[in-house]
Amino acid sequence: MITALHRYLNFRTLALVLVYILICGGSYIGAYLLRFDFAIPDQYLASMISTVWWVVMLQVMLLFGFGQCDSILSYFRLPDVLRLFSALFLSSLVLISMWYVYHGDGVPPRSVVLSDFLLSFLLISGMRIAMRVKSSRSLEDWFAGEDLENVLIVGAGEVGASLCSELMHKTRLQMRPVAFIDDDPNKIGRYVHGILVADNVEGLSKVAKRYDVAKVIIAFPSASVRRMREVTELAQEAGLVVEKVPSLGDIMSGRASMTQIRPVQLEDLLGRDPVDLNDEGIREMLSGKRILVTGAGGSIGSELVAQILSYEPAAIHCVDQAEIAIFNLEQGLLSKVAPGVQVGTQVMDVLDRTSLEALFKRFQPEVIFHAAAHKHVNLMESQPTEALKNNFFATRFLVEFASRYLVERFILISTDKAINPTSVMGASKRLAELALQAQQSAEGNQTRFMAVRFGNVLGSSGSVIPIFRKQIEQGGH
Repeated sequence: MITALHRYLNFRTLALVLVYILICGGSYIGAYLLRFDFAIPDQYLASMISTVWWVVMLQVMLLFGFGQCDSILSYFRLPDVLRLFSALFLSSLVLISMWYVYHGDGVPPRSVVLSDFLLSFLLISGMRIAMRVKSSRSLEDWFAGEDLENVLIVGAGEVGASLCSELMHKTRLQMRPVAFIDDDPNKIGRYVHGILVADNVEGLSKVAKRYDVAKVIIAFPSASVRRMREVTELAQEAGLVVEKVPSLGDIMSGRASMTQIRPVQLEDLLGRDPVDLNDEGIREMLSGKRILVTGAGGSIGSELVAQILSYEPAAIHCVDQAEIAIFNLEQGLLSKVAPGVQVGTQVMDVLDRTSLEALFKRFQPEVIFHAAAHKHVNLMESQPTEALKNNFFATRFLVEFASRYLVERFILISTDKAINPTSVMGASKRLAELALQAQQSAEGNQTRFMAVRFGNVLGSSGSVIPIFRKQIEQGGH
């Protein structure tokens, strides 16, 4: 496989060198033709033939030296333009210097050198631009109809500009950017990819009417929740559909792409502004450690796994009672783990003391996140025994083993319903907290036990928000 890849890369490089030779040779001959009005005198014709080979070799060597022979042709941005310009300009500078050193003997005329530089730069740039255009639009995009939906992009920054470019080149997405709006007064009246920044955010309704807009796309993922809410309200008052790009974290981590636009959801508007965490303290606690996560396939457990992986643990072992939850975790999140991290998964009931002890002996965890629990209040009211078994007894078994096997830290994911509990679920979690406190104060214990009380986590298993949303969709009954 690797040999075949090297063979392909070598063939590709040789083919690209050949293309550059043809282009540089053609531009050199073209420069002579332009210089002498397509009637080259015999003496200059002989000079052209005798010099073309080493002039072209000089240009190709400099193109290779500036990384133009191993670059991806379809990626042609400003840094590539500058490198191409530098290579060709340096070759022209060498030729001009030689002309003065040898007084023009055996060296092309200065006017030819200048024309050759311009022609070769334009021809190679044109080829690279054509390759980029070809790769950026599929056949489906080229032959897509013009019946596209006009969209207004809120935010003319880097994210908005990138989104605009994607929508313009991928017409199969059925959206046509027609205008921007932005809070920065310096951008208003200017153009981004040929699209006008028409007004500030407060002028959303006016701009939407002017451009016959049907949809608004919010493209400032780092904006505060308050600003997101204000823009959404303005768009909804104008009767427009509101969507947004993914968060910066999802885009940067690769979990989402720029064009994975989705409707603005309730959690986008109910959240709070980001809180700066003690990132160094968390990294010190998790980096290079063996970490066990129970309930790892659940909504909260899987997010814990995602966050833990970003701190580069030595190993992570994910346990869940549900087979499908572990399968989904393996196929999704754990399939993209960095090579240096050891990953293990296990379908296991933490109430099984034999399996639990075997796991501790084999894995020897240093940090435990215990997220396995029954969370549904109504279901646990009718099955109090299950709530006690999974929420209390399983936790008690875990804390005993954690203390016995000298685990450094044990973090219980608890609930605010454990505060003066009024339900079976809340009471079972409160008992779990008491088990932690008892083990913390036990004689000889060296493990640091702590509990984190979560409120109603939006979108998690057991959250009331999906229930409320479904009731609203069904008419509020």
